[in-house]
Amino acid sequence: MISAQTREADDGELAAREVSAQIKEAGPLDRNALGVVHCDNAFVETGACSAVCRALPFPTVGINTLLHSACSGALDSTLLTVSVLTSPDVRMAAALSDPMEDEVRGPCEGMYSDALGVLRERPAVGMVFGPFLPWCASGEIICYSLDEIAGGLPFFGCLASDYAASARSPRVIYNGAAWASRAALVLFGSAASPRFSVFPVSGRKAFREKAVVTESEDHVIRRVNGMPVLDFLETLGLCREGQLVSTHMIPIFLERGGGRPPIIRAIFTQTQDGAIHLGGNAPAGSTLGIGAMDTAHILEGVRRAASIMNLGSSGATILYSCIARSISLGLNFTMEMEALRRAASSRSPYLFSYSLGEICPILLPDGKYHNEYHNMSLVTMSL
Repeated sequence: MISAQTREADDGELAAREVSAQIKEAGPLDRNALGVVHCDNAFVETGACSAVCRALPFPTVGINTLLHSACSGALDSTLLTVSVLTSPDVRMAAALSDPMEDEVRGPCEGMYSDALGVLRERPAVGMVFGPFLPWCASGEIICYSLDEIAGGLPFFGCLASDYAASARSPRVIYNGAAWASRAALVLFGSAASPRFSVFPVSGRKAFREKAVVTESEDHVIRRVNGMPVLDFLETLGLCREGQLVSTHMIPIFLERGGGRPPIIRAIFTQTQDGAIHLGGNAPAGSTLGIGAMDTAHILEGVRRAASIMNLGSSGATILYSCIARSISLGLNFTMEMEALRRAASSRSPYLFSYSLGEICPILLPDGKYHNEYHNMSLVTMSL
C-alpha cells in the first residue's frame, strides 16, 4: 500500500499534482494497481476528487467520509487520501453497479458479473462500497445479495458516510465520479490471502432486561413487548416526550441462536408515526437487547486490531469503524484514529475510515468465514 494525501479541496489541478507526485516518489508500481479513495465531501463538491482520479493511471474506488486517516500523513477532516494497492501477483478488477433506486439485488448481480469478466480468474475476496439508501437496509441487502450471487465468496467493505448524524450526502466514488445510489466493487484474484477481524460492541454492554420485537417490517420496528417501540425505549430512559435520546449511539442486540453471536444494529432514523429504522432487518419474534458504548471499549478494540496487524507482514490493512463510535467519543472524536496510529507498527501500512455500516466476514463454529453486515463495529481486512 502506498498512501498519498492532499488538503487542496479548492484546486483540483494542484490536488492531482500533489497526489501524483507522492505516488511517483514512493517508487514504481507493480504490474497490478488500484486506488482506494477516501475524502471529505468538499473534494466531491468542488470536483477535486474527480481531478485527482482522472490523473491516475489505474482505476479508483471509494467513498466520501467524515473522517479518515492513513499510516502516514494528516488526521485533518478536510482531506483526500488515495491508498494505492499494488502487487506483482494479485490481479484486481473494479466495477460499478446500476442505480439502486428501487431494488438492490439486480444491480449487485450485474456489478459482480462485470468485475468477474475483467478479472478472468477465480477471486479470493471482494471489496464493496455501498450507498446509504434510506428506503431500505441497503448494507445488509448488498452484503447478503453478493454472498448468494458469489457463492459465499468473502466480502469486505462499508457504506459511504459523509456527515455523521445527518448523512447529508453520502457518495460512492468510482473513477472520480460520485454516486448516491450506486455501489462499487473490487475483486481480488486468487493470489490474495485475506485475513479478517471484527470488533463489535460487547454483549456485556447490553442491559440485562431483554425484550421481544412484536411488530416489525424488514428494518422498521413498530412495537416491542406489545407496546409502541418509543414507549418501550422511554421505560429505559432512552426516549423523552416521543423523541429518542442520542439515537446514533444506542446499540440494538438481536439474538439469533445457532452458535451465532448477537447481531448489532444501529438506529438510523425515527419516523413521524413513531417507528424506528434500523441498519438491518429485525424480524418479529426476535429477542432484543439495548446496549451502550464507552471510550474504554472502543480503544480496546483498536488496540486489539493493531496487535493483529503488527503480527502480520508488510501487507496492507484496511479498517472501517462505525461513525457512531466517533460520535460517542464526544470532543475527543479523533481518539480512535490517534490510538491506532500510536499502536500500529511502521511495518504495517493501513487505511482507516469511518462509515455508516460495515461488511466483514465472521468466523463461526463450523470453522468457516460467513459474510455479515455490522453496525457500531470496527472491522479489518489485511491483504
